[in-house]
Amino acid sequence: MNNNTVLKKNKAFMSLITMIFLILGIFFLKYAATVLAPLVFAIMISFMLYPLMQFLEKIHIPRTLAVIIIMSCLAVLIYAIATMIHSSLNILMNDYPKYLNQFKDIYSDITMKLAERFDIVMDPDLFRGYDWNRIIKTYAFSISGSFSKIAGYALLIFIFMFFMFLEYPYIAKKINEAFSFKEAKKFNIISGRILQLIGRYFFIKFIISFLTGLEVWFVLYMFNVDFPVIWGCIAFILNFVPTIGSTVVVILITVQGIVQFYPSVLIPTSIFLLNLGIQQLMGNFIEPRIQGSNLNLSPVLILISLAFWAWIWGPLGAVMAVPITVAIRIICYYFDSTRFISILMSTGYTKNMKHHLK
Repeated sequence: MNNNTVLKKNKAFMSLITMIFLILGIFFLKYAATVLAPLVFAIMISFMLYPLMQFLEKIHIPRTLAVIIIMSCLAVLIYAIATMIHSSLNILMNDYPKYLNQFKDIYSDITMKLAERFDIVMDPDLFRGYDWNRIIKTYAFSISGSFSKIAGYALLIFIFMFFMFLEYPYIAKKINEAFSFKEAKKFNIISGRILQLIGRYFFIKFIISFLTGLEVWFVLYMFNVDFPVIWGCIAFILNFVPTIGSTVVVILITVQGIVQFYPSVLIPTSIFLLNLGIQQLMGNFIEPRIQGSNLNLSPVLILISLAFWAWIWGPLGAVMAVPITVAIRIICYYFDSTRFISILMSTGYTKNMKHHLK
């Protein structure tokens, strides 16, 4: 057996082992989502808030007190948003019979017009035979269960963040003592760049999402659309999901406008165009100019990453898809054997990639 045959066999064996470990790793990520998703999310949010903790320490506030201040402000913000959503959902649950009847009237009217115009027979009452009270209550319990799950995630995230904030100042020292000077330097460069990019990404995303939610609320309030607060909160939350989130918001709000203002065409059309304009302005014009080209990710890769991490970790995975992919690209760039992966993950403008990653 010559050397080439042995090398080919070894290469095939290593490829098989790598594939097996990759598959096992994916299943591990999926089935450990209850712990891993909050942990990774806590790490990323702490990246965004760590500069604030450093600022508080610079003005001579003790580290523990600075962490408590940051966590308290974050808890108040989350509580305020949750309270607004909960109160709006209660109003929605009380008013759902009105919307159900309106939807029935719209369906009956449309079917009658289609039957008259095309001379076809259509069932004017598609909703007959459905127990809508039971269906609505089932969805209400489902939403309630989702809120309980989110609350559990939030508690884990807060616990992880608290201890990570206390640990951050000692990480660099531990790395320097654990590894050689060259390895420690590379680790600090990689971790520093990841911290910088992900922290900046979440901070800008938070500001853009907040402004988007505020603009959506204002537009709906001006048109007297019901539940403008809850739609503003939904726009704020879904804006963290790249591409798909903004599309879902526009569709849902348009449906709300059609149901509420039917048979008017002008108002739902205006609501659709204004909300579409908001999403396009914030997502495709303002955010890219503030965010810059630092992320340097292929648009196709973003969609694939979004689908993959949403499947692995659900809504939290969808929110973290871009930052996780950015971190993987940075890590791959700093190792010769994986640099080609980083280049394939980029937008294709490799000329300035070195500048973006250093």
